[in-house]
Amino acid sequence: MHSKDLISLNISNTGQVACWANGKTGELSYFKSDGVHCIRFFEMSDDMKHYSSVEGKKKSPILLARGFIGCCIHQTFQEAEARKDTKTMFEDYLNDKLNQYELQHRGDPDVLFRDLESEFYSYHKESEAQLAQQSEAIFPYFNDDKVAEIKSFTENYFRYVDSRISDEIKRQDTAEPQRSLHFTRDFTTDEQEKLFDGLINGGFLPKETIYSHFCYVFSGTAILDNEKPFEPLKWLKTAALLAYMIDTLFGDTNTSHWKIACNCFTIGNKKPNIDTLKNAVSKHKNDWKTIKGHKRLAEILSA
Repeated sequence: MHSKDLISLNISNTGQVACWANGKTGELSYFKSDGVHCIRFFEMSDDMKHYSSVEGKKKSPILLARGFIGCCIHQTFQEAEARKDTKTMFEDYLNDKLNQYELQHRGDPDVLFRDLESEFYSYHKESEAQLAQQSEAIFPYFNDDKVAEIKSFTENYFRYVDSRISDEIKRQDTAEPQRSLHFTRDFTTDEQEKLFDGLINGGFLPKETIYSHFCYVFSGTAILDNEKPFEPLKWLKTAALLAYMIDTLFGDTNTSHWKIACNCFTIGNKKPNIDTLKNAVSKHKNDWKTIKGHKRLAEILSA
């Protein structure tokens, strides 16, 4: 889409560019960057009189909207016959993002043991919510009716995403919110120290891991005041090895151990996916030796 299409509703019959709702004069331009829908604003200089004289008078562009709101604005400024119906717009946007996510992760070492579609939805909702909040910077450019329309599309898009999430995933997101904070296994002080040292020296946790945070995760020990707030432990190996450790240490102690694991660990700065952890156990329960790194982790857990 050429940028002129986005400002066509703001050009008078004389060819003069009308001001936007916030009094600024210029053009909104739509583009895609790394698969992300974006809207930026080119403000015109004060002496600009006609659209034909715009070139050379634009100021540096301001990025105003990204993500679904960028896509929505793109669509709502289209001529009626060119606009997608709502269902098609939602489906096309979500499926495009899902395809991007699968392409991005299809080369991950543990991809064979993950359900990329299931884990995508939680990631997508979080990332789109952040983009939507940032994109509110564009609202002052529109009148109240246009802002209300964009907000309504955005709210209903999130409802549509929710409708695509399986009931099982929804249950996992809401089950036992108070009980799923940490594990409750009884470790002796010596056992806990050996496990901590083993996971650090084995490269499963980073050397800067805070010991009181580790103790909180594995047994619920209170975190020292000067080491608060708690931060999830950074797991440096595959999700399959994390699943092996959780199943070995806590599989018989708490029915919500997968939910706890997702609250207490991160892999690559993201929460592990519950289905990924469960699938790893189902696939390798009787043959963990096929997982690279299993031998070293098994030695640490049995020490």
